Amino acid sequence: MVLSLVCRVDMKYAIADDDENEIANGTYYILNQYSRKYVFCPQPSVGSLVKQWTYGNIYSQQWVLNKTSDGYYTMYNNATNLYLSVENNSNQQGANIVVSDSATSDGSKWNIEWLYDNVYELSAKCSGLKLCLDPTAYDTHYNSDGVTLSQGNFSARYDNRWYFYKVSNDYHISPSFDTGYLDRYLTLNVSRSRINDAMLRLNQFYLERFGTYISYPYTAQNISSYADNCSLNYDSDCTHGTCTNSYYTNTETLVLNNYHHTNITNVLYRMPTPTNIIQFNVVFTGRELCYMNGNTHYSYFAYGVTAPDLRTVIIDDFVSAVHESTTLIHEVGHMFGAPDHYYRGETKALNDKVGQNIFHDDCIYGANKERSDIRENATMCRGCYESIYANIKK
Repeated sequence: MVLSLVCRVDMKYAIADDDENEIANGTYYILNQYSRKYVFCPQPSVGSLVKQWTYGNIYSQQWVLNKTSDGYYTMYNNATNLYLSVENNSNQQGANIVVSDSATSDGSKWNIEWLYDNVYELSAKCSGLKLCLDPTAYDTHYNSDGVTLSQGNFSARYDNRWYFYKVSNDYHISPSFDTGYLDRYLTLNVSRSRINDAMLRLNQFYLERFGTYISYPYTAQNISSYADNCSLNYDSDCTHGTCTNSYYTNTETLVLNNYHHTNITNVLYRMPTPTNIIQFNVVFTGRELCYMNGNTHYSYFAYGVTAPDLRTVIIDDFVSAVHESTTLIHEVGHMFGAPDHYYRGETKALNDKVGQNIFHDDCIYGANKERSDIRENATMCRGCYESIYANIKK
C-alpha cells in the first residue's frame, strides 16, 4: 500500500544505454543458468575446489574481474583473494576448477563471450574449454549445493552459461524493528534472523530481476516506535485517545499526540528520514497499525505501507516468514513506482492508460496477490516490472 502524506519525491533515474556487451572490470556474483546456484569459494587455501551454492550475499560468492592486456580476464575471490583457475593449467576435459594464487598463468585467464541478454560463456586460456558444472552432476543433482565446477566442451548445454550481477551498492536499506516486534517473536536472535532472511530475499530478487544491488547491514536495529508507547498488548487495538484521517498534504499543525499510538501517521512521522537519496528505512513493527479514511476507522488495515516522500517502508505482516518477505518485496517496489491494482477495475484502468495489456491480476500487486504460488514466487506482471525498471537507479 502506498501512503502519500506529503508531496511525493520524484525517484526516477536515467538508465544508461550501453550497446557494449563486454563485461566491465568490477565485483560480480556469477550465477549458473542451469542450476540457479552461484560460484562459491568455500576454502581460503590454494588448490581448494570451487563449488556452486545457494545465494548468500557473502564475500566468498563475489568475484573481482580485471581485464588483462592480452584480452582475457582474471577473477579473484573477494573473500580469499585467490584466482578462479583450471587445476594444473590442464587442457583436459573434466579438469577441476580450483583457486590459485597466480594471476599470470593461462589457467587463471578466461575469455568471456557474450551470448544474449546478461548470459555469457567463459573459456579457459589454457584449454579453450568452457567453465561448467561437474559433468557427473548434470542429469542427477545439478542444482545441489556443493557441486564442483569443471571445464568441458559441451555444446547445447545450459550449465556452461553464466549470468553476471555487479555489486555496486545502488541503494542502501536500513532495517529496524520495534519493541512490539521483539515482543511478538520473543528474542533478539529470532527477530533479527527473520528480518535478515527477508532482507536476503529482497536483495537477491532485485539483483536477479533488475540487476540492482541493495545493500543492508546484517544486524537490524531494535528501536522504539511510537506504537510501542501503547500500554496494551502488541496484538491489541490501541484505545488511547481518538484516531485521525491518515492522508495529509499539510502537516504543519498536525498534533500527533492526540491520536491512537498505532495510527500509521503517528508511527511514520516519528521515523528518522534518511538524508541520502539512495537510502531508505524499512521498519518491521509488531503492532497492528490502524488508520482513518474519512469517518471510517480501519484496524490492522494492511500488511505493509510505503511513504515514498519519507523514504520509509513499514512492514506489518505476521502471517508467515515467506508472506512477510513477499510483502517487503511488494512495498519496496512502491518506492520505484510499482502501482497497486488489486481493486476491481484497477488493472483495466492501468492497461487503458498505457494502451497495452501488460498489467495482470496474477501479480503481487494484482487481485490474486494472496494466491500461494504468487506469494511464494513474488510473481510480478510485466506492467509492474516495467514500472520499477523504468524508475530504478542502475
